Amino acid sequence: MASKFSRSITSEVFELTAQQQLRFFVHKDILAAQSQPFQNATSDHWKEGAERKIILEDWDGDTVGRLVEFLYTGDYQYPDPELVSLGHSSVASEKGSKPTSSDVSGESTYPDRPLTPLNRCLRHGLSNGDKTVTRGLESFEPSQYDYKETLLSHAKVYALAHYKSVNLLRSLALKHLIATLSRISPIQPNSHITLNVIDLVNYVYSHTDSLASSEEPLRRLVSQFAALNFTALYTKDEMAEFISEGGDFIKDLMTKVNRRLRVAENGLDLDSKAGRFVSNIRVLHTWTDDRPLSCIEEIQGGSSDVNSHHGGSYVWLVPEYTVIPEVACTGFQISIQPTQDITKDNLAQGDSGVWRYLVPVKDQKVKEKITEVSLFGGTNRRVANVTAIGPGNFDGMTIDFNTNRGDYCLYLVWKSIVLSK
Repeated sequence: MASKFSRSITSEVFELTAQQQLRFFVHKDILAAQSQPFQNATSDHWKEGAERKIILEDWDGDTVGRLVEFLYTGDYQYPDPELVSLGHSSVASEKGSKPTSSDVSGESTYPDRPLTPLNRCLRHGLSNGDKTVTRGLESFEPSQYDYKETLLSHAKVYALAHYKSVNLLRSLALKHLIATLSRISPIQPNSHITLNVIDLVNYVYSHTDSLASSEEPLRRLVSQFAALNFTALYTKDEMAEFISEGGDFIKDLMTKVNRRLRVAENGLDLDSKAGRFVSNIRVLHTWTDDRPLSCIEEIQGGSSDVNSHHGGSYVWLVPEYTVIPEVACTGFQISIQPTQDITKDNLAQGDSGVWRYLVPVKDQKVKEKITEVSLFGGTNRRVANVTAIGPGNFDGMTIDFNTNRGDYCLYLVWKSIVLSK
């Protein structure tokens, strides 16, 4: 019997047209399998489906090419940074080479940083086997390179993947960008990289939208990086001019700089569980069961993949923390709806049927703030309230993630503390 992939590459071929009339050809089933917008576009009921053409004229050929490469291989190649400080411009390593292994889990060299360092972003956002960032650049300092095209390539892929709801590609681009930013952090004042980061910030805030329910992931990453490297970035007139213009970036940046000041003033440590609250839970999709570090675990030893038992892609929940009570979560809800919400990540990614979303609740009037989260699941383990899981063990829970979806039940449960003021 032919495999699913073998059947896919015998399906009809569609033409994708990028800027400057650059054309790419992709099999219909390969496109349709990755996102709802592409699935709609390949339907005969749509103009694109009838003509076998999809226009992506707002996107350059390199970015569309990386989308196509991902559709067939599960990854994409991107430009290496260029060596600029030795009096000439030369490519540091072979174009499109795969990353080489490097340890990025060490602590930052800045002891006074109150925000989550980029290496913790790696531990929260990447899988166990994805700590590869250096791509053969060990002989030179990052400040000797121009990273503009490397950084922008990932941001552009992310923006296109978000636009077409190719969620696995969006997660992959974010992971690649986290790895690259980890490589260049902390940046040196007056280095060429400061201009590269300013270009990245400009692109990200021009091509993504703010979200009402949570911080947009790419905006969160670049504003976090800018806050961690604020002193170095502010040495450039371009950053001072950018800040003077105001806008969403300045709001996000000042929120994180304020957090830096508050943590420093109070001597708080985000690595310590004492005084730490859950501020959000990220939903991550992966192709394999190589689960991210620090993802939420099932308390009875079951799978941490919230999409297990139902097919589709692997789906993991990764908590984020804060030391600021005002931004702490007070609860979580499961939203089950018949239509897609492109601002959220589906808990049932890849499985047919309704869309399922995890929605954080932050009620300023509620004094109980969540400090710990876990998963509780099992076959036919339906529970009416949190006391059924164990008296005193947890303070709150969601409804079943898998309501009307089979016999395997799964709940997010949490512990809270009551603030005295």
